Amino acid sequence: MKTRYLLSLFALLWAIAPAAHAADACPNRGELDAMYCDANKDMVADVPTDPKKWKNPSTIVFTYTPVEDPAVYENIFKPFTTHLAACLDKKVVFYQVQNNAAEIEAMRSGRLHVGGFSTGPTAFAVNLAGAIPFAVKGNGLDDSIVFWALSIATALFVVLQYPFGWTADHFGRKPQLLVWSGAIALLIVPVSALIHPEAGFGSVLLVFCFGLGLYAMKSSIAPAIMSELFPTRLRGLGIGAWYNLTVALFGGTAPLVIQWLSNVGHSNWFFWYVAVGAAVAFVATLTLHETKGSVLR
Repeated sequence: MKTRYLLSLFALLWAIAPAAHAADACPNRGELDAMYCDANKDMVADVPTDPKKWKNPSTIVFTYTPVEDPAVYENIFKPFTTHLAACLDKKVVFYQVQNNAAEIEAMRSGRLHVGGFSTGPTAFAVNLAGAIPFAVKGNGLDDSIVFWALSIATALFVVLQYPFGWTADHFGRKPQLLVWSGAIALLIVPVSALIHPEAGFGSVLLVFCFGLGLYAMKSSIAPAIMSELFPTRLRGLGIGAWYNLTVALFGGTAPLVIQWLSNVGHSNWFFWYVAVGAAVAFVATLTLHETKGSVLR
């Protein structure tokens, strides 16, 4: 019996030895999955050293980060996929995934070749799927300036959730919404003028802190307001249907508006579009009744 166990153990060790040797052959992996190696320590997966592992698909599959209306983005990216097909002399197809996990898994399994990832899933795509980031949409600003300014502004956004929740509980939801919408309507256009290719760190930081700081005024109390505005019998319909309808209508069409304004040479007009929307929100807020301290019905 003991001999049988020893033989089984020997067979198991013999089976896993090649895998262990392959893992040890990688001098550096960092945070990457065991499937990948980062010998040059640039924090992204290296091209396999064995040419037999290289792939040359006849059709390139492209996708964009999951959105509300995939058909809209398929049309937006049509010029890009057409250009990519001409550059590679291959067929390029657009395939919209349903969520970030599916997009990462598709790239990891080799079914997806080029993809647009939002900021959050990018690190997971790099570490788990071997994605190599190669492009970012910008306006000429220095990448390091944008990174640090956005990091600080994001931290500020998180911290402000608590004091803005406190002010809404003590002074009311309606005044806070009026400040939020009114400030955006009046200030977004002049503040946006601070962003240009020669902008310094201070200007970029101010813009990001302005935008995320004001957004924190709304995001910190949005769930409470929506629950308080609708009675129990209509809460699911009011929040689930009408709220998401407005998000799809205005959020889903925002890229189309930006694209159209860019095509006609007036991309800065988008800030006026947002200012008008904020003004409408301000007027609509005036019609709401104060819900601070109200008991849910």
